[in-house]
Amino acid sequence: MKVKVHTLDRGQSELVFEGSFPDGFEGITDGRARGIAEKISTIPLSVGSFHAKETWFHGIHLSNAEITLNRPIGVHVESDSPVVEMHFCLGGQSGITYSDTPGMPDIFSPLQHNIMYTPGFNGTFHITPQTTGHRFFEVHLTETYFRELVQDECRVLSNLVGKMDRKEMASASKHNLGITTQMQRIIGDMISCQRKGSLQRIYLESKVLELLMLQAEQFEDSLNGTKRPSLKATDIDRIHHAKMLIEQDLNAPCSLAALARQVGLNDFKLKKGFKEVYGTTVFGYLHDLRMEQARRMLLDEHKTVGEAADSAGYRNAHHFTAAFKKYFGHLPSELKHISKLKTSGMPL
Repeated sequence: MKVKVHTLDRGQSELVFEGSFPDGFEGITDGRARGIAEKISTIPLSVGSFHAKETWFHGIHLSNAEITLNRPIGVHVESDSPVVEMHFCLGGQSGITYSDTPGMPDIFSPLQHNIMYTPGFNGTFHITPQTTGHRFFEVHLTETYFRELVQDECRVLSNLVGKMDRKEMASASKHNLGITTQMQRIIGDMISCQRKGSLQRIYLESKVLELLMLQAEQFEDSLNGTKRPSLKATDIDRIHHAKMLIEQDLNAPCSLAALARQVGLNDFKLKKGFKEVYGTTVFGYLHDLRMEQARRMLLDEHKTVGEAADSAGYRNAHHFTAAFKKYFGHLPSELKHISKLKTSGMPL
């Protein structure tokens, strides 16, 4: 697989990356088979910088990348091999122009995802400077690996296989969906993975499969649901603003009506639109964030269960304990023990 990346800036084209990967993403470095391979790239640009960490092994390639800019540019990417891409926009917004391919998503907003098949990619990302930078996480699967996973029961993935048979570029949906907190947690686990060798490969592959399952389920639910409501770009911006306000103070009382007034929407449009953009409700998202905060407090800050419960909005520690077990699958008292087992690579 060969990849070329050019920046397009004020009528000038600059080659910033040219590389290749072994067939099937086999983990080969320095001419030797290693099972899993990694590469960290930091590339200075005339308008900013690009940083990426890549990991690849049989059938799978992972990329965690960030672009910082001081003025708008185009980033043109060419690839000569077919892949299935699980794309997650973690920060920033970018537009995409594909070569002669209608029906593909043309904008990725923060915390949106999609699954795309490209028989060979030729397209341009249009990126503007943002204070948060542009961060994205991608999983690339070979055709062979993807076909082995897919069964007819999943319409979304089966449709992509049908497009593969005809060598047509396609996406799971023209409309991107919101990255859920569960997806964010899995991506965070993959980025921070400290395992090495075969344990690293086993761990990362299991997370890739879990992430793909969550994406497919969310797209299936979208297909089975009612017709998508039409959201204007200004409405989507206000919904992003609402999400930001929720994240700024997790301990503040949250009223749907008050939040809607703050962002300039009525509560009905905020409720429906938030679900459409992020795949969860306003209060579901707040609950997820509070549970993740409680977990960090217990594990990293050594807070008591009562303090974590209060932070998560529970007056009763027993109710919090039950909710924690339902959310994470184990009791708060078991958290440190389970964390040690995960770090050591031992089975739970």
